[in-house]
Amino acid sequence: MRQALAVCLVVLLCAPPLTPASKPVKRTDSPRAQALAIDHGAKVQVRLLDGEKLRGRIGAVTEDAFVLTTEHKGKMETRQIPFHRVQTIERSDRTFDHSLGRGFLIGAIVVGVIGAIFAIVCHESGCTG
Repeated sequence: MRQALAVCLVVLLCAPPLTPASKPVKRTDSPRAQALAIDHGAKVQVRLLDGEKLRGRIGAVTEDAFVLTTEHKGKMETRQIPFHRVQTIERSDRTFDHSLGRGFLIGAIVVGVIGAIFAIVCHESGCTG
């Protein structure tokens, strides 16, 4: 039974992630390279050189700037952000609710797999109860 549990744990630890990995963005990349590495329409957090932080969705990327769509007081605003003003651009898709939901899903899968293994091992060894 210990061997079956050990094999199960090894398989779970070695399994690939459930979501596809996105292209990593290095902070050392230029702001334009960071913007190009992020999918059009993705939620981003932009930190400007003057310390201002902006959140919104990234739009078109040109040689000198990119479009950022933000919501302010219920209205959608579109801003052209020149790259020479940008310190970093990072994806911000992951929210607490999203992470919490994913955690519950992974936990339920792990508990289900371990329960199934125990049921199989118990059935084969003739457990009662």
